[in-house]
Amino acid sequence: ILTDEQRFVQVAISSLDGKAVGLCFSASWCRPRRRFTPLLIQVYDELSSEGQCQFEIVIVPADHDEDSFDRCFSKMPWLAIPFADSNTREKLDVLFRVGGRPHLVILDASGKVLDEQGIEAVREYGAEGYPFIPEKILRLREEEEAAKKEQTLPRLLVSPARDYLISNDGSKVAVSDLEGKIVVMYFSIGTFTCCAEFAPVLAQIYRKLKEAGESFEVVLVSLDDEESSYEQELASMPWLAIPFEDKSRQKLGR
Repeated sequence: ILTDEQRFVQVAISSLDGKAVGLCFSASWCRPRRRFTPLLIQVYDELSSEGQCQFEIVIVPADHDEDSFDRCFSKMPWLAIPFADSNTREKLDVLFRVGGRPHLVILDASGKVLDEQGIEAVREYGAEGYPFIPEKILRLREEEEAAKKEQTLPRLLVSPARDYLISNDGSKVAVSDLEGKIVVMYFSIGTFTCCAEFAPVLAQIYRKLKEAGESFEVVLVSLDDEESSYEQELASMPWLAIPFEDKSRQKLGR
């Protein structure tokens, strides 16, 4: 197996002993990979920093050529099956019936399959979903459903590290200032055409209600993966937002 450190170093497969492994079937030409990989890197780094999680990612590449693989893999913090080992790559594709990419298969330390649809678990719950087994995901979903029954504005918008929202000029507004108001949660991905077309319409309604003195507020819950897109969207909007770095954005999106 390769690591991208110091220009692709061979790593013994025995280094995976005792670890859960995520086999990530991916390719540089795959557009969905471009959205998923930053999230997977974030989850991987978070689990690695905790020190107690015995977890590793191994890329199974399907690039058209080795140069494309090299460029893509050089930006990743984990391991990979060598591009030249086409026999192993093809064997794994067949074994796990890979029909599209990205595709993530979670294996336990013994090699037993824990989840063949790991993409969904990582997208929905991030590092919180570790070790990404169906039982853990089911428990998290049950907890979310229970929380919905006792939902309040602070529980929705406040996180352990934050009790405020931000405006487009960077100022902070306490979540408590919104209590008693009608609050619209605006979920958006700024790079999507439908969102870009809808935002000006909502902004016009927002300004009219504000001018009329209505007790009303909009909170942007951005589902953007890239901070530059998030900042560009927020800069054009007159309302408040959950900060980009706050992981509750993805949780609310569920």
